[in-house]
Amino acid sequence: MPEEERLAYTHTLIHPDDTTGGNSIPYYIEIGAARFDLEYRIKTVDSGYIWAKHRGKIVYNEKGQAVKVYGVTFDITERKHMEDALRESEAKYRTIFETSQEGIWVINGNDQTILVNERLQQMLGYSFDELMGRSPQAFMAPEFQAAANERLADHMEENKQVIDYRFIKKDGSSLWCILSSTPLFDKNGKFDGSIAMFSDITDRKKTEIEKDHYMKIAEERADWLQAIMDLIPAGIWVSDHTGKVVMVNQETVNMYRGSSPLFGSLEEYTSHKLFLPGTDEPVVFKPFQPKEALIGVVLDFERFDGTRGTQVASTEALRDKEVNIINYVVVAMDITPLREAEKALKKSENNALELVDKLNQAKEELTNALHLAEQKSAEWNAIVDAVPDGLTVYGKSGEILYMNDAVKNIIDNYDASISDGVE
Repeated sequence: MPEEERLAYTHTLIHPDDTTGGNSIPYYIEIGAARFDLEYRIKTVDSGYIWAKHRGKIVYNEKGQAVKVYGVTFDITERKHMEDALRESEAKYRTIFETSQEGIWVINGNDQTILVNERLQQMLGYSFDELMGRSPQAFMAPEFQAAANERLADHMEENKQVIDYRFIKKDGSSLWCILSSTPLFDKNGKFDGSIAMFSDITDRKKTEIEKDHYMKIAEERADWLQAIMDLIPAGIWVSDHTGKVVMVNQETVNMYRGSSPLFGSLEEYTSHKLFLPGTDEPVVFKPFQPKEALIGVVLDFERFDGTRGTQVASTEALRDKEVNIINYVVVAMDITPLREAEKALKKSENNALELVDKLNQAKEELTNALHLAEQKSAEWNAIVDAVPDGLTVYGKSGEILYMNDAVKNIIDNYDASISDGVE
């Protein structure tokens, strides 16, 4: 078969789409090329196609006519499929890279930016050219730059990192990001850069910062509240809606002789014991929905050293805006000394009443004795006065205790005769 016919036949086996743009031997002959390098699909006997790479040279005669074509054909179907898959993958990842809602930052082994996506440019406010060749640390807030340099050394040891950073945008505002970075290495295992994903967490950080601010204010107010509570000469308890104690004051510690620090474990105060007055019947906490405060409830309580006392307690429920109970506040006064004083006073009163009864009884007995004595004395006086002879009774010192009428008459007559003689 002449060379021209053979070439023409061969040309019919090539996929029509692969002969355009000079991708054919006739084209190379037309331009007088000595060599060619072609890739195309060739029809097989089963009407399918394979990819082939055809390299060769063209021999011309003295008239410049092509007389011979030498070539070698390789089956590159598998390679072509791999290239197609790679192109599809590259296209897919390029789409992901450009449309990702996360910022993507790629640096080389010298910590220089070599690629960023559109999202990262929007996040920082810098253009592609403004970011190229610069280190990411140049855009970080000053307080993070030193730490970032230290972490880069750790990153080169094949360690992935997920860290919060604050960047400074082109307009001077802050950009908080979660940076998730993966190191890249060449075929010899040498660090060759890294690729990092940036998630904008600025709003979350603002919320956290505000939360920290308000938490600090809340802690300060809790300290103030604790200081005020400690000045009140009554036990104060604050519990949550389940009855778990969350705060007590110093007077409560004193009342119960507790060992827990004021801001330490309050478990022992949650498990304290209350009893109905003068009994061993326990009072168990149950969440309640009081419309009004409970005022002046008298209860016995057990201290942590095992001794007992008596308290008078009042409680009120604290509610949120939806009227749900969030805390209970209890104010308790230790009235144990008062109760003991009442008992002592009652005992003294009983003793006094007994003494009065005894004195009244003794008075009655004495009155009766006096009446009897007076009666006996009158009877005795009548008897001695009836004695015709004189009767005189003397005391231990010789003093006259009694003389009857006969003696008195003798004395009166004697005094009268002396008076007559004098006259």
